[in-house]
Amino acid sequence: MTQRTKGKSAKQRAIDSALSVITDRRNGRVPAGGRGRRKTKKQIEIARIEKWLTKNLPPQGTPEWEALCTHCGKCCYDKVWRGSRLMLLKSACGFLDTETNLCKCYEDRFENEPLCMPVGAE
Repeated sequence: MTQRTKGKSAKQRAIDSALSVITDRRNGRVPAGGRGRRKTKKQIEIARIEKWLTKNLPPQGTPEWEALCTHCGKCCYDKVWRGSRLMLLKSACGFLDTETNLCKCYEDRFENEPLCMPVGAE
């Protein structure tokens, strides 16, 4: 782990690498691109994500936590780390309905699929 990524959560490191963020080592902020220049769309999106990450998330397992799910299905696909990037593979859990991106056995998913992991804030 490099000095720049030390102390960051896994989720933040993944976002940083996915967006290819280069942070200013002096103050940890994304450079604005020079004095008097407007922020780029990428910098605005990064700021929006960072703001969302700082909000208080509801406790896991509560209805509020479950309501955060966007039914994208990404949590049900196999993943591998390639360097600093998390890559989604084409193979999905057998219980994933790929048309609706919903789990066919959501209530009993941890009993039916031992590799199913709860999605956390990290």
